[in-house]
Amino acid sequence: QSKIEPTKATIVLWNNLVISADGKVKIHGEENLFTELNNVTKEIFTLYNSGAKDAAMALADTKMYPLLDKLKLDFTNLVQAQQDELNKSQVRVVRIGQLSMYLSLGVSAFSLIWGLLMSILIFRSIAIPLAELQVGARYIGEGKLDYRINTNSQDEIGLVARSFNLMVDNLKSLQT
Repeated sequence: QSKIEPTKATIVLWNNLVISADGKVKIHGEENLFTELNNVTKEIFTLYNSGAKDAAMALADTKMYPLLDKLKLDFTNLVQAQQDELNKSQVRVVRIGQLSMYLSLGVSAFSLIWGLLMSILIFRSIAIPLAELQVGARYIGEGKLDYRINTNSQDEIGLVARSFNLMVDNLKSLQT
């Protein structure tokens, strides 16, 4: 008569799924079920090893399989709960991604508008004084030496305007 021993794979499976390194059950709320399943399993092995194979099979049918069905249902519910949490987390990640995208678009739009405004201001600060210089050059070319460019600017454009006015004054003094 051969004896049935739990295989190492079964023990490893039980240890990985149920029992921590210190021998405590890891899954919350299932401690009693695992203890009961462990006791029934030991009883089945004892009956089978003592020669009462039919009694061991009957005990497996009446006690062990219903416990395994409950365990399977509990694991299924646990997996479903974890899947639900994962789905919620995925939704949160997608929302964060969308928020990041909208924030990036908003910052980009603001930067574009700011850049356009700054470009217009810089363009105007250069184009208007240059247009005044162009008008002054035309007047001077027509011989109107009384034309003056009014500027208070201290930048390069203001320097050119003051130099232009000095040139007009020198031309005027040469004519007289």
